Amino acid sequence: MRKKAIKNKALRRDSPRDDSVRPASGQQRDTGRDKDRDIAPCSPRRSGSFAETPSRPAAAALSSYAAALGVILIFFAMFSVKLVIFDRGCNIDAGEFGLFRVEEATRYRYAKLVSEGKKIPDIDHRIQHPEGLNVKKHFTTLSQRVLGGSYRIFRFKMPFHKFVIYFMFLYSSLSVFALYKTSRLLGGGRIMSLAACAFYAGSFASGSRTIAGGLVEEDFALPLMFFALLFVLKALHSRKRLYPAAAGLLLAGAVSAWHVSQFFYLILTGILCFIYIWRPEKRDTIFNLLAPVIAILTVSGMIVPVLRGGYFLLSFSQLLGYAFILTHLAVLKCRFFRKNIFTAGALLLLFAGLLYLISRPILKEHAKNYGHVYTLMLNKIRYLGNKPTFEAEVRKLPFDTKVLWQSSFVSPGAQFTKEIFLIAFIFALPGLFAGALRIIKEKDSGVFISLALLAGFFILFLLVKRLYVFVVYFLCAVMPLAGSFLKKRKYYFAACALFFAGSTMQWETAYPKLKNVPRRINSYKQALIKHMNENIPPGSVLLCNIGIAPEIVHNSSFSTVLHNHYEEKNIRDKTEAFYKSMYASEKELYDFAKQYGAEYLIYHWEFLFDKSVNSMRYQVDAMNLFKSCAAYKLHFDEKNLEHFSLIYQNDYYRLFKIHPRGKQAPPATLEYAPFFNKLVFEPQNRILYMDGMREKGPLFDDDYARAKMDSVWAMPQMKSRADSEAAKGNFQEAENIYMKILETDPYYSRTRIIISDFYMRTGQFSKALPHTGWLVQNYPSPQSYYYLTESLRASGYEKEAREAAEEARRLFPASGMDGSR
Repeated sequence: MRKKAIKNKALRRDSPRDDSVRPASGQQRDTGRDKDRDIAPCSPRRSGSFAETPSRPAAAALSSYAAALGVILIFFAMFSVKLVIFDRGCNIDAGEFGLFRVEEATRYRYAKLVSEGKKIPDIDHRIQHPEGLNVKKHFTTLSQRVLGGSYRIFRFKMPFHKFVIYFMFLYSSLSVFALYKTSRLLGGGRIMSLAACAFYAGSFASGSRTIAGGLVEEDFALPLMFFALLFVLKALHSRKRLYPAAAGLLLAGAVSAWHVSQFFYLILTGILCFIYIWRPEKRDTIFNLLAPVIAILTVSGMIVPVLRGGYFLLSFSQLLGYAFILTHLAVLKCRFFRKNIFTAGALLLLFAGLLYLISRPILKEHAKNYGHVYTLMLNKIRYLGNKPTFEAEVRKLPFDTKVLWQSSFVSPGAQFTKEIFLIAFIFALPGLFAGALRIIKEKDSGVFISLALLAGFFILFLLVKRLYVFVVYFLCAVMPLAGSFLKKRKYYFAACALFFAGSTMQWETAYPKLKNVPRRINSYKQALIKHMNENIPPGSVLLCNIGIAPEIVHNSSFSTVLHNHYEEKNIRDKTEAFYKSMYASEKELYDFAKQYGAEYLIYHWEFLFDKSVNSMRYQVDAMNLFKSCAAYKLHFDEKNLEHFSLIYQNDYYRLFKIHPRGKQAPPATLEYAPFFNKLVFEPQNRILYMDGMREKGPLFDDDYARAKMDSVWAMPQMKSRADSEAAKGNFQEAENIYMKILETDPYYSRTRIIISDFYMRTGQFSKALPHTGWLVQNYPSPQSYYYLTESLRASGYEKEAREAAEEARRLFPASGMDGSR
């Protein structure tokens, strides 16, 4: 009796303050008898139910351990699959050069500084020369400090880049533990919750960005947010003060690690405020949950540099939190607000509005720095997620919107949404329906929070594609609620088997897409960076486009003028000025370069050729270009440049030396690159002029260049087709395809070599002669002389063959070419 009394007292002490989140109707919670129930805890206990009975504690413990083992297996499977896919695409053992791309390159550089016992610079002058990026104020460095500090403290023997990949892939997989516990807390059975974890682990959305970057800042924040949600749900039905504190600390870590975490905090706070207003009987519970979270986030906003620099204390989420506290105090003081939900709601909105109006004058700098996010969202809503293409509409968009509205910030298309979510959504439908019934019949706050988060982030996903990881997580979290419809054991197990089969389908759909995601920076970037490391002075200042800048700084000793960390307004203004000068005169581009101390310029062919909605031309309204602009001259007319001299090129990039005023140098003789040949990309029989602006000179013919671009891109595929036809003995068809390649670009030596080789292999030596002669005349080399002499001999021109061999020996004595047969 004594033990029973103690047990009942403990139950009263931990009794739920909220009926919103519970394992099952009619089932006690957190008791030794049934807290580890095996399956479908959300279904009511009745005669014939398959739910575990109190007389089976051993079976309950066994099933609990089995479920824990299942989650651990899914965790390690998720880690292993991500690692294998990443390694196949990037070859981790090949070293750190070119491994991390764009923003990840900067994060890795900072993490490595910490691992070497060095300090992350408060002002990074290398990434933004000469004024520097204010890292302390605008850059989240929590993940880099954890990575570098862990490596330094524990003195791991593996190379640092491998440690980073292993750590991030393990850490990002922790979300499956939060998902399992959340599903169980919402009322899902063990097996069904394991199936939900398998769904999440096998989805494209849960791992694609991790595999793409290797060191993505959101991967550090997501587990923190998901575990914070778990503790929020626990706090709804427990008096333990640990749960709100844990939720607050985890959210503080999340907002310190990733700027976008503030959206999660804002939406969660808004949902809890709605419950507070709508359910007066739960107001004390919600206040006891949310007030500690707001307090912890407030302290974090004071002490964390990036939050302090970003005025987090006056962010929308914090202002809503302050309004919530003021509303609660008013409700306590005035009985009129206690039961009238409309007046309480109006009071919350009033306080929030007043705080917003008071804080706006203080936040002029914040509004300026984060204006690109606000204008992006507003314009996405205005244009329903589709970038405008009419020139008049394009000009209405500010540069801040256009420069951010690309890559992972674009809106998803219908096809992408279907491919990513269709299978998960179909299997989540019963759970969604069951959750809606729980909300209607039982006013289940936990399920309401989960479904509201799902709805909120699905709306945000329609605006910003990269947020798909939230959507798939919340879909999987409510998936196990479908067990509430299954009253018999055999049906439940059949449904579980079906759900695991669905997770297999999900994986089979995701894997073909995932395996193409990971890659190092492309070979053309690598070749460019290696050339610069070997041929230009260390510490040189480079003017280049924003995407390649972090990769250059990480993989070299150089500094760059621009970068793509856009949290500060001045870097966006600087980028806009650079783009505008690129499409203005050479003199204006030169003045911009010298203003910021640039010594070299990196040019990519997309500056001229790309006219899409993601292009630089679109961003600065340069949709029609005169041939007098700097971009055209850098691309096609390097011999007539006054301030820039070409010193290196490959198929994608050109490197120019920027001369001091009054000094010039002729361009270097470089290897041929088709994309930079005016004769290929410009029509020889027509000239375009703009109406009323003929005095400015001819226009660049975008339509002709685009058609030729498609043909040049298709050359490798055309060669593969021709080789295949030749291997089958279809020599005439192969010859026709080779001639189309030659028509596309008759100036490319490789094209002539391929055709000469084809004719010689098929015994058509006389047809090879014009091409081998062209090779020797334009690209003399041992290889071109070899083709010439062999084709001459086979065609019966012995004398000419010996003369060609003699000439080759004279020009290339080390080649060992022989004039005899």
